[in-house]
Amino acid sequence: MPKVIALCGKICSGKTFYANKIKEGQNAVILSTDEATFYLMDNEQGERYDDFAKRVNEYLMKKAIDIVRAGANAVSYTHLRAHETLRHL
Repeated sequence: MPKVIALCGKICSGKTFYANKIKEGQNAVILSTDEATFYLMDNEQGERYDDFAKRVNEYLMKKAIDIVRAGANAVSYTHLRAHETLRHL
């Protein structure tokens, strides 16, 4: 049965490493709030970063559910500041 695997941790705590291990072992799609915000904001995080990261995380969690419904596993990970979204799953 496909599943969403949610990871949350401090900066440089190994989230990306662990997500890649899960991807290899469980044939999963990785959805990273950190990568998406870096790409979309061109690393210009500034004052609005937390709000923007929260919105990106909410979007990625919806996509994770779509991926699971399509029959694949999804690994979603974020930093500790954006973890509030994970509580709503």
